[in-house]
Amino acid sequence: MILTCPICGCANEINAPYCAICGAELPHSEPTPVFLRVNDIQKTRTRPAVPASGVGLYGAPSEVEFIIEGYPALNITLAPETTIGRRGASVDLSAYHASAKGVSRLHAVIRSHGNILTLTDLNSTNGTILNGEPLVPGKQRIIKSNDEIQMGRLVMRVQFDR
Repeated sequence: MILTCPICGCANEINAPYCAICGAELPHSEPTPVFLRVNDIQKTRTRPAVPASGVGLYGAPSEVEFIIEGYPALNITLAPETTIGRRGASVDLSAYHASAKGVSRLHAVIRSHGNILTLTDLNSTNGTILNGEPLVPGKQRIIKSNDEIQMGRLVMRVQFDR
């Protein structure tokens, strides 16, 4: 049996506490049994156990910095769920002309999962793009330090220590 990572979808050993690929903490509830062909088992065992760059070993960063061209850096203290958008969001980007650039009131959310951070588009009107790839609304994507996030036409770079 294997345990699938809820963040990156990697197949892990059933008793693994953390994902071998992304380092996310794996759920400890009863796993759903999955039966694999011999070739699939070999593939899961040969994947490298190297965490993504920018990911800390002992917990996700509690602070991030948004770099928006032409403005001073925006330092954010993260909660387990930090919404990004305009009025009503945890991180209000109104001062960065967010409305004119197509940022929704509740545009996206950053969540802390063990030792990684994820970004999820909240079904925004103008979408969210991570490193040039559009996000599927409601689907989490791992973010790393120095990633580029675009909400509507507002582009920013996220930076953090871990």
